[in-house]
Amino acid sequence: QSFNKAFHKLKDYYVKQGFFEAELDYITSLDPCTNTVDITIEVNEGRAGRIKKIEFVNFTECEEEAILEDMVTKPYNIFLSWYTGEGTYHEDAMQQDRFTILNYLHNHGYSDATVDIEICESTQNNRIEITITADKGCPYFFGPISFEGNKLLCNDEIEERFLFSEGRRSSPEAIRDSIKRITDAYGRRGYIDAIVDYEARLDCATHTYSMHMTIEEGEQ
Repeated sequence: QSFNKAFHKLKDYYVKQGFFEAELDYITSLDPCTNTVDITIEVNEGRAGRIKKIEFVNFTECEEEAILEDMVTKPYNIFLSWYTGEGTYHEDAMQQDRFTILNYLHNHGYSDATVDIEICESTQNNRIEITITADKGCPYFFGPISFEGNKLLCNDEIEERFLFSEGRRSSPEAIRDSIKRITDAYGRRGYIDAIVDYEARLDCATHTYSMHMTIEEGEQ
């Protein structure tokens, strides 16, 4: 147990030092005469994971700034990274960032977007470079919007809680937030069981989603 704890500490040390590809293993050799065990630890450090730069391909400058601000993964800063811990590559963090980027693109109308992440060695020693490439596809937009089932709230009160409108780029987040705003409005009036559902129909020819919302107000 003591050795296992120490061995895992050694693994963590390599990860914290940025060796994201480090592979550690050990072999034991028993000496029956002395009843002792020799342990040999084998280390394959791999590439160091300090990030020299992150390059975006097929993104606009505004998209790069917005995405980089939300990402966990950051370039290594020799003056600050020792304190903040940023700038070192971690596989789990990079996967989280992939979802963050996809979520950003989907909420800006690129429903078919895919993201590829490539890690390359830098010309600088013990540094890597990350290239994030987007295949956005065609942008999608909201088409006609309709709703039914509202009696307590008039049409204007429902519409003013929409965060999307016909002609704007499609956004799953805008739909979710709009539904929450409508259910909250009912909740403040005591209709805590109100349900808002929607159906989106895609017109492939025009790349538009027509939206129809159904409101079940429930009992007060």
